[in-house]
Amino acid sequence: IGFLLGAFIMGEALDESGLINQLCQTLFKYGSHKAIFILILMITTGITSALLTNDTIAIIATPLLIRIAANNNCTAKPYLLATAFAITIGSVMSPTGNPQNLLIAVQGHLTKPFTDFFIHLAPPTLLNLLIAWLFIIVRYRAIIFNQPEITIKASTRIPCRKEAAICYIS
Repeated sequence: IGFLLGAFIMGEALDESGLINQLCQTLFKYGSHKAIFILILMITTGITSALLTNDTIAIIATPLLIRIAANNNCTAKPYLLATAFAITIGSVMSPTGNPQNLLIAVQGHLTKPFTDFFIHLAPPTLLNLLIAWLFIIVRYRAIIFNQPEITIKASTRIPCRKEAAICYIS
């Protein structure tokens, strides 16, 4: 519980400082096309969930994606699902990605846990990220391609109201 509290505080601090917004503008500079946006989103959240924990990335990415969707007048559902898939898939390739991996690394007596995990799990993880991206694009094509292009504005902060978030998720 303490870890999650710290992750929430850290996520909000990063958001308030504008660092997350700056990172988004840099990452999605060339990804305004929705399919490319989702691909960049999935690769970024997948890889960062392997480096940090999947919980931390979910805490940081979810409110940000809801705000991006609200600013672009589109539904956040395909972007949130893509992020959920990517976080879960990406967390597999390192011992710090999720608690189960840490148990395997410690109890498995691995001498080089990061190297061992990465060598054996990076190829299937990246392949599964690609498959998940194709699934999202095909399954939600009607929603994704009938919405405006995604842009990351200078400030993605909007008043966060529960009703607004629910409206953009459904």
